[in-house]
Amino acid sequence: MTAEGRTAEYPLHEVALLDEYSGTDGHVYVALPTGRRQMVSVPLDGTPEAEVRKFVVEVFNAAADAKAATAERQALVPRAEADLREAVEDTAEQEEARRRLADVLARQKADTRIPGARRELDEARDRWQRLTGRRPV
Repeated sequence: MTAEGRTAEYPLHEVALLDEYSGTDGHVYVALPTGRRQMVSVPLDGTPEAEVRKFVVEVFNAAADAKAATAERQALVPRAEADLREAVEDTAEQEEARRRLADVLARQKADTRIPGARRELDEARDRWQRLTGRRPV
């Protein structure tokens, strides 16, 4: 929390911690990526020192995991970009589908039976509507 009462979020892998203990308090210093530091004091009469230390270790470990995950993700980026380029450039199947669609459309346009079949379908729909009061789609 800032002096103005606002909260701020920082990437965990960019935060560093230091803990110190006096007789009555545990102090956790948080070094932020901005270069600023925050201090959290925990009265040890309400929270055992072991719990404060455990918390600090968990944050250290989470930060280390975040650093490792960031590095792993960065290592995967070039391969993912190459896969994406390959997928975008591989249009052979799309071109084949377009060619087949054009063939089907050309055959349908040339088929002289289709207009007659459409007329018969419309007549059948008209009959159905006269009989039932509803027109099929």
